Formats: sequence, structure tokens, C-alpha cells
Amino acid sequence: MSSLKSFLNKLLHLILNEFLVERVKHYLRYRLVFSKWLKIFPKTIKDNLASTGNIIVSLSETNHPIFIPLLILAKALELRGFNIIVFVCDGFLKGCEIKSSKNVGNKNPCWQCKFNIKSIISRFNFKIVSYATIFSKEEINQINQKIKIKDYAELDLDNFLEGPMQLSVNDSVIRYFYGAVDDKESNEIINNNTDTAIFSYLSAKRLDKIYSPVSVVSAMSAYSQWSPFYHYFNKSNRFKKLSLIPFNLATFQINDFELYSNTNRFIKYRELKNNKISFKESEELSEYLTTRFSGKSEIFVRDGFFKESIDKLDLTIDPDKKNIFLFSNIYWDVGVSESNYLYDDVIQWVLETIDMLSDKQDINLFIKPHPGEVYDSSSSLKTMSDFIYERFPVLPKNVQIISPEQQIKTYDLFDYIDLGLIYNGTIGLEMMLKGIPVISTGKTTYQDLNFAMQPKTADEYLNLILEDTYNIPSKEDLEFYAYFYFLKTPVPFDIFSTYNASFTEIPKLDSLDELNPGKSNIIDHFCKCLTEKDSLPEAW
Repeated sequence: MSSLKSFLNKLLHLILNEFLVERVKHYLRYRLVFSKWLKIFPKTIKDNLASTGNIIVSLSETNHPIFIPLLILAKALELRGFNIIVFVCDGFLKGCEIKSSKNVGNKNPCWQCKFNIKSIISRFNFKIVSYATIFSKEEINQINQKIKIKDYAELDLDNFLEGPMQLSVNDSVIRYFYGAVDDKESNEIINNNTDTAIFSYLSAKRLDKIYSPVSVVSAMSAYSQWSPFYHYFNKSNRFKKLSLIPFNLATFQINDFELYSNTNRFIKYRELKNNKISFKESEELSEYLTTRFSGKSEIFVRDGFFKESIDKLDLTIDPDKKNIFLFSNIYWDVGVSESNYLYDDVIQWVLETIDMLSDKQDINLFIKPHPGEVYDSSSSLKTMSDFIYERFPVLPKNVQIISPEQQIKTYDLFDYIDLGLIYNGTIGLEMMLKGIPVISTGKTTYQDLNFAMQPKTADEYLNLILEDTYNIPSKEDLEFYAYFYFLKTPVPFDIFSTYNASFTEIPKLDSLDELNPGKSNIIDHFCKCLTEKDSLPEAW
């Protein structure tokens, strides 16, 4: 009887195992959604060593459904004469975005990537290479030995070792713990991601030597597995990236890293439009902003960011004081560290802002952490509020936190804001559109356009906060930029209704002929932007 009970308990545990349940769900999605659709791809591998050129699609992680749109566009590029090489991890890397403190109980975290390579990626009939196929076993052993004793001199890492590698490793460690870094375990995670970063950089160099690609296409440029590809291939302007856009879920942003490094794309677009938007475009922007300010944008509704009205928030608003609102980012989120310039990270910025204003009794500081810390699909294990209370067990009297759990709509706060503080992000642009002065301490997409105030030192930052009056940017200029950023940098990809539906939705693509040149202006535009250096992604 006891053996039967033990067997039943084990069976129940197996059935209820969250990792097993995910495997079953993923397999069923594949069988019910993708298995039949993939038959539209005949075997079309070409061994012509590229009549037009080689393109590498970097897919070191295939858990996120964005890899399917990437492969569809790769097929469109193949139909334009390019030779496609898909680069995958296939379980080789010790550290990656998939392996995290949230799934340490999963004995096989690589199962989904491996399944997708075998059952989905292979059906596109591209050449597939991996870390284990571009290096010999002897080379891998030699590299591992040098990593173990930190003998990097002979590994030919160029200047990647001097800065970018450490930054990407740090980002990966924080991401692994979702903010709640465990010092006892962190050394192992640091070592694993250092290993990943080094192998990834060496892989980028090896792939370049073998294939001399026209471009390398990826969905990421951060963390230890992707940052090396970005830093190596972007030096020659060959790195191309498709990014998900939370505020427009049926679109992709092309080469978003360009938007943060300079304003050249905006300037080129402004010249294209003769520095003005049409009446119709103005109406389109107005409709978009109305939806966003009402809290009804798809991302807000889907993740339940906002529910309560401002009336249910006990705000200590004193009209005789300066009411400053600070909006923080998800500090471990992808790409945030790449936007650092005044402070080392978002946490340091928030804590030092509290510290410098704690004795300013003529100022009230309201801090609103990002709602995604709690309501995003990848919630934080240690929130901004945790860091604040760790440093300030008793908050200064003039500081108040508006927690994500209160689900207060951000835009309802605008009427109370005398000055907005941001690291970066769209909230700064949205405040300025409402006539609110903004100080940014991280790199923004509107860097150097004289919209937000951008202090270069901590002293300048404090002095700007303490100013009595501020110059407000031209509303016409702000609206032109808002139209560019909100409605033109997102390029529609209507094969899917939303980017995260591509594991549950049959793509709106019935035959390869639909991907041929001239069949779709948007597909033609994507292909141009992914292969040509001087194309303007917003010119669609």
C-alpha cells in the first residue's frame, strides 16, 4: 500500500511539475499551430557561397518567439539571393538569458531551444552552425583552460575585454537574479557569463573569418551572449537588430541602438519631411497619445499596469512646495546599463537623488517605480522600493513612494508635477508633451535635441533641480519628434498580430511567393534595412 501511495505521489508531482507542464504546452502549440504551416518551406539551401553575400542570423536563444519573424525575414533575404547561416547555441553556453534563479529547479533548461532548433528552425532549411561546430574540441579545451586561469592574452579579444565584456557580464548576473543578487552564488554566475562572453566574441571573429557576412542580424545586443556580436560587427556597421516595442506590439524597431547613440536618424527623417508633419499625421499622433494617456495602450491593458484612479492615492501635494516626480526604470532590464552616463546605474541615481533632496524642505519628492517590476511577465525579485528601504529604513519626510501595486495610472499624476526626473524612456517625452520640464540622467533617444535637461555632473544635476523656472521646448518640435519615435520607428510586421503571438498564432503567410521582391513594400523595406548601410528605417 505504501509503495502504491509513493508511486501515486511521484506521479502527481510529475504531472504538476511546472517545467514538465511547459514542455507539454510548447509541444502542443507546435503540433497544433506550426507543424502544418512549416510545410510551406521547401528545401532551398543554396551552396553558391552567396551570389549576393552571406548573412548570419544570430539565434543563440530561441525561447522567445521573435526568432520566428527573424527566420521569416531571413527566408525573404534568401529569396533575394543571400546565403543564410543561422548561428545557434544548442546547449553549449554555461551562462545565458534562459538560465536564471527562477528556473534552477529545471534540470534541462535548454530543452526548448533544442526542440525549436530541431523541429522549427531546421524546417526553414538554412545552414545551421553552432559554437560546437565552428571550434574543434581541441580549441574548446584550450579556450576553457585559458579562461580558467584568466590567461586572456592569447585569446585575441581585442579591446572587448577592457570594458564591454565586463558590462555585459554584470548585466547578465543582475538579470539572472532578477535584481536579487545572491552574493554566495554570484561568483559562479559571473564565471559562467564570462565564459559565455569570451566564447561569443571569439565566435563572432571566427564566423567573420569563415563567412565574411554582409550583415549579422539579431534580436538582441545586450548580455553576455549577444553583446560580443554587437561590439564586434557594429565596428564595421554590419550589425543589424530587430527589437520588440512594448508600446506597439505588432511592429519591430530596426537598429534601436542607433537611436541612443546619436540623432542622425531623426535629422534624416526631418529633412525627408521638410521639418513638418501633415494634418493627417498630426491627427494620427493625437489619437495615439489620447489612447496612451488614457492608459488604454495594449501593453498597459495586457499586463494590468493601471487600475486605480488618482483619487485613491494619498498624495501629500503641497502647492507651496516644488513637487518633483521621479520615474525609475526596471534596473536589470535589457539595455538599461548601455544608457548610463551620469550615474553608474539606475539604483545609484535613485538613491543619490533621495540623498541630495532629503534635507530640502521646500521640495516633495515622489518616486514611482516602473509597474513592470511587478506586473511584467518577468517580474523583479528585488524591487526599487526594496533598494530604497534598504538604504533608507525610514524615508525622509519629504519623500514618498508610489508603489506599482497601487496600480495608479502614471498620466493621472501629470497635473501635480512641477518637475519630472527620468533616467530614460518614453515617460520623459510624454511629460514634455504636456508642458512639464524634465531632467534626464541617462542617454535618451532625443539626446542633444535640447528637449530634456541633461546635466553632465551631479552638482549640475542638483542645481537644475533647484532652479525656479525652466524653459519648455517648442510643442511643435516635440510633436514632430513624438510622431517620428512613436509612429515611424515602429515598422509594421503584419504577418503576426502581435510579436508575442508567434507561438500561438498561425502566421499570415500562405506561400513563399509572398516574400518575393515586389510582393510587399514592408518586406522589401525590412530586407533593405537589414542589408544596406545607409537605409533609413523610418522611410516606410
